[in-house]
Amino acid sequence: MKHPAFRLHDLSFRSLEGGARIAMALGLLSPIYFFLAAAPDPRLAPGWMIALWCLSFAGSVLWSLPGKGTAVHRPAAMMSLSFLLHAAALIPPVTLSSDIWRYLWEGKAQALGPATPFLYPPGHPVLTGLAPGLAPHVHHQDVSAAYPAATQWIFRLAAPLDSIWIFRLLAALASLGAGLVLIRLLRDQGKPVRWAALWLLNPLVVIESAGSGHFDSMGVLFFLLAYRGVITFRRIGAGIWLAAAILTKWLPAALLPFAIRRDWKVLIPLCVTGFLLMAPYLEAGPALFAGSARYARDWRFNDFGPAAVEILADPLWDHDQWRHLVFAGGRIYWVSDQVRDLRLTTPSGDPDRDLSQAGEPTDFRLLEPGRRDFKLTLTPLLAARGLCLLGLLVIAAAAWYGRFPLSRAMLWIMGGALLASATAHPWYVLWILPWAILRRERGWILLSGTMPFSYAVYWSFANGVPWNEIPWVRWLVWAPPLLLLLADRRRHPQTPG
Repeated sequence: MKHPAFRLHDLSFRSLEGGARIAMALGLLSPIYFFLAAAPDPRLAPGWMIALWCLSFAGSVLWSLPGKGTAVHRPAAMMSLSFLLHAAALIPPVTLSSDIWRYLWEGKAQALGPATPFLYPPGHPVLTGLAPGLAPHVHHQDVSAAYPAATQWIFRLAAPLDSIWIFRLLAALASLGAGLVLIRLLRDQGKPVRWAALWLLNPLVVIESAGSGHFDSMGVLFFLLAYRGVITFRRIGAGIWLAAAILTKWLPAALLPFAIRRDWKVLIPLCVTGFLLMAPYLEAGPALFAGSARYARDWRFNDFGPAAVEILADPLWDHDQWRHLVFAGGRIYWVSDQVRDLRLTTPSGDPDRDLSQAGEPTDFRLLEPGRRDFKLTLTPLLAARGLCLLGLLVIAAAAWYGRFPLSRAMLWIMGGALLASATAHPWYVLWILPWAILRRERGWILLSGTMPFSYAVYWSFANGVPWNEIPWVRWLVWAPPLLLLLADRRRHPQTPG
């Protein structure tokens, strides 16, 4: 009698019964939470933290695979386990990010007036004496609020409790809520609900929401509710949730034109909700966007698109010539470091001013106080950011004119935004992960497993240096997911729907 050939995948996770599957998955999922609870400061042992984090991600992937013992794939089972993981992540103190202290400070600052966080940064003399025990924990004290109105409302309502724990609890509940909505969306689209394990059990989602208290989970919840309202033609719900999502973080604005194309009347509840949320903060005027502009201009961490373009363009960049853009007297000029005979005439009748007397290129002495003149020094990084922004617009246009299915359009735009951003903190992946799960895009899902490598920055912290990126870690974060995306495109060049 001929025996069937032995196949290695017969011993795979798919062949395990429910009990064995649970034991294996829990064995991978849980160690990171024990480590975070036991370690005095996980930043002092980033290698162990990253290794256990990757094991936990593998556990969430294994749980999402098909196989025997489908009870583990029931929503109740996944939600229960996710609840336990979120509860475990709430136990240790916050160490990986200081953002949550900013949440509490901005909530307390609103006691002086709702617009106060936008008008005054934490270090402003006007705020001296406000929450003195909290101030040392708030970083970037020269930067005013960058969080939009919906998050400011939450900060304001939660601040009287005077605890960062409440923010972590709210972020954890939002994460669980987003998981419930994702399960419903998967069911509505006829896809396996077990895929929701990639959100509910994913350590990146659990730790960044319950562990660090990042409110991105709240924005993702509003975003998914708005998306469901749009595809089910519930204009009131879609408008309300979309306004809340946009005013949590600006990214969900990508859904707005697609929602309008389906039903323009969604603008009515959206505008009403947006006005009600924004009304207390409108007195800040242009200062509403000052913090966001400062963040976009000055922050950089773990980026891929700008870094790649900068590396490619740097050999072609002439570092000595044509690097300055000057707007003076109502005219725009390209100015070289080596120019010595360019003369500018202002419409106001001022005498010509000779750049040969200007001295250093950073001090042209062309800009007059009280007039809206400025000088912009072009660098490879700035050019890279501009090209990445242009690429993002091209992606959005392709999604719009190609009439992609809405989930695919959101996947492309959120992915493009992440690639184009000069700052890519681990919790930013939460904005793309639901769409990657709905579309079963393995590369973007893998990014949620490689992004924790960016916490290798704490190796410098362990050596007494506050913040120092390791250049090669960026490629460890981004290369595997992008290569997997390319491989999947080669195997399936035309993804249906």
